[in-house]
Amino acid sequence: MNNSLIFYLLLLICFISCLMTNYTNQIKHFIINSGNPGPTLLLIAGTHGNEPAGSVALENFINSNSSISKEKIIIIPRVNKIGLAMDVRWVLEFILPILRWLKK
Repeated sequence: MNNSLIFYLLLLICFISCLMTNYTNQIKHFIINSGNPGPTLLLIAGTHGNEPAGSVALENFINSNSSISKEKIIIIPRVNKIGLAMDVRWVLEFILPILRWLKK
């Protein structure tokens, strides 16, 4: 076996173990509510696992204890948790080469 195949197999094992531990169903969300009537804003980041800047920005905003005056903000900073953990754009990105290899 070559090194790249071993790498992809290890990633596949990691992915399967994440699914088995219900990792994907534990997406954290945060709600900041002013208590006053007003619009609701939904902020989502981390859709592409290889682009972590949005997730970092939203987490910094959450940790800054910023106050709001009229609105309600729902924040989901890490939608694609597995992709962010593995630094891949989408989860199947590392599985496809394995599937191609298995078809040979």
